[in-house]
Amino acid sequence: MHDDPVPQPARPGLGSPTACAVGVPTHIFPEIVRPGTRLGEYRGIPVIAPPSHDTGSAVVAVPTTTRNFAYISSGTWSLIGLEIDTPVINDAAYGRT
Repeated sequence: MHDDPVPQPARPGLGSPTACAVGVPTHIFPEIVRPGTRLGEYRGIPVIAPPSHDTGSAVVAVPTTTRNFAYISSGTWSLIGLEIDTPVINDAAYGRT
């Protein structure tokens, strides 16, 4: 566990101070794993960790033959973006420039 109050994209793990502050035991949370991690099997079928959310799964499934592409995902809400190697976490990303 890290001492961060929330999971951090650059440092995976559930932060314990917030959970402990509200009396939630951190041992009840599973290990945070990277998408694509094989978790085991269910009736002989591999169980693989998804990108967490249906939109993330849709982005990973974009049928592209190039590394440089943009996507539009539209359903109950819409998302436009790029798939990049690392998250952009800075003041500009939060509109604080």
